[in-house]
Amino acid sequence: MSIASPQCRFRLAFPCGGSLNPSTASVESSCPPSQALAGLRPPELHRVNGFFWLARPTALSVIVSYCATMAASSAPITVPPDLHPGDKYRLAFTTRGSLLSSDSDRLNTLVTDTANSVPELVALGTTWKVIASALTVDARTNADTNPSSTGFPVYRLDGTRIANNNADLWDGSIIAPLNLDERGRLLPYFPGAPFLSFVWTGTNPDGTGGAVLGNSDGRYFVGNWDLTSDLWISSASDNSAYFAQPLPFYAMSGVLAVVPEPTSLALAAFSLVGLAVWRWRNLATQASFTARACA
Repeated sequence: MSIASPQCRFRLAFPCGGSLNPSTASVESSCPPSQALAGLRPPELHRVNGFFWLARPTALSVIVSYCATMAASSAPITVPPDLHPGDKYRLAFTTRGSLLSSDSDRLNTLVTDTANSVPELVALGTTWKVIASALTVDARTNADTNPSSTGFPVYRLDGTRIANNNADLWDGSIIAPLNLDERGRLLPYFPGAPFLSFVWTGTNPDGTGGAVLGNSDGRYFVGNWDLTSDLWISSASDNSAYFAQPLPFYAMSGVLAVVPEPTSLALAAFSLVGLAVWRWRNLATQASFTARACA
């Protein structure tokens, strides 16, 4: 039995030669751990031959609910509702599971390719950088968010602000968790299993490199997309089996600006034309009156 959505596929497995028995059934998922299911704790999640097995048959209802949510997700919001024409801002999201790399250029390409899979993000015509520290660059430098410059507010793809500026991004906490993916879909919550919300970062809370990605020790910092404290960027470091799995990355856009709606531009242009015509007529009337007075 298979249940699938455009983003994930699951298979319900049960012993051969008999009917489905809920006490012995399990569910196989081809999704990486970052796309696993809410409510599952480590003893209930097992990796076998590249797949993740759920020991609880009751998780099937969670699977159906999760896939339905993924399939019914709305388009990302790329213009925050609290801004005005001319205001500048940046966008951020969390990618789906990705293999680890110590090359910042490769990681920038990875998050760019992810963003370019979404038409609404392609239409922005912006660049995308990974918020991670590798061997040669800190996260705050790579993402152009060094607190030495003011910067601009940063938003998730649902219009929620996560930081007011560069300094606020790296002051030890963010306003809201960065728990939406490139399509503005809410990532699943994992009570009791924080390792399923880990994100590759290699970064200290102030944006500098900590246990950077690709270091010789093999222990890398990870963040947690569910959190807003400094743990959002620096939750743990380890080289255990959990960290050998594909994990997501945080992505940051270039600087964007709110463009007035076409109707607003048209009204502004019409007003300017009207003002010009009024001034021309007013000058012409004055000139005519002056000519008659002199006659």
